[in-house]
Amino acid sequence: MMVITKRFLSVSYFLFQIAVLFSGKLYAQDYIVKNGLKSKGSILEKGTGKENGRTITEKIGKEKVKYTPFQVDEYQFKRGSTYRAYNIPTSEGTQRYFLQQLVSGKLSLYSFIQDDDRVTFYITREGGNQVLQIPESESERSSFLTELTSDNPYSLKNIPFVGPTRNRL
Repeated sequence: MMVITKRFLSVSYFLFQIAVLFSGKLYAQDYIVKNGLKSKGSILEKGTGKENGRTITEKIGKEKVKYTPFQVDEYQFKRGSTYRAYNIPTSEGTQRYFLQQLVSGKLSLYSFIQDDDRVTFYITREGGNQVLQIPESESERSSFLTELTSDNPYSLKNIPFVGPTRNRL
């Protein structure tokens, strides 16, 4: 009787572990946020990094609907990248694009692929809607980040090590 109970418990535990392992895959979904309302279960078409910064395509049945950053606040691919819509100052004036979120926290880091394939980085403070472009030159970047993080003395010692990379993430 004791052997059957141990086997039953072992098999039950094993099946439970498998269920937990696969539950994340079954319930992870694409989502899209429009007018502050999150719509889970969307089926989003993933494009290139450059395309994802300008539009997102949602499959609705057999139809495909393309949205711009003016129509969608945020979207995320299943277990993948999150994109948020922000107004970015450009040479042609202010444009609205989706920025790929790289890091989220008190300061959030975003990237955007320009038309000429240059990657620019932006940063926001927690709860803020204004994005600031991180300067490309090392001296400007260092003073920019020092000013931005001046309220956190622990971050100041690490600023000289921060720099852009030529490789895409």
